[in-house]
Amino acid sequence: MFTTKCFIRKNTPELRGKLEKMGYRVCRCTGEATAVYLMAGHGDIHAVHDESVDIFEDEVKSGTCKLIDCGDDELLFLALAAMRDDTDNEQLFTNGIDWAIKREATRGLGLPGFEYLSFPRDVNTPLHKATEEEIMNYFQTPVL
Repeated sequence: MFTTKCFIRKNTPELRGKLEKMGYRVCRCTGEATAVYLMAGHGDIHAVHDESVDIFEDEVKSGTCKLIDCGDDELLFLALAAMRDDTDNEQLFTNGIDWAIKREATRGLGLPGFEYLSFPRDVNTPLHKATEEEIMNYFQTPVL
């Protein structure tokens, strides 16, 4: 099951397609012309519409609505939205230095394993599934 509630300040058909491919149920409200933000939570994607953006943002700032604000960073949003407790597939893993995505074999095609996001510097340190905090820090740090 998906574990991380988050939102992004954008809404495109391509982004909704990526979320569907992850296994999310995308509500038809997301395709409406006034739908400007997307919210991910426990397997469902819903939209925030023009007329309720101010109220929604106030609820996020006050802590009433507990969603992580990804701004307009699609990679951060997808990494957080992908977090699950029932599979490691497509999850980010780290050892504090290196970062990788776990890829499981699909229908017998390819080998399962880790796809490193950069050349691994320390492959002797075991990887663990990245936490929300580690993911947010990773995306806030410029890649050198």
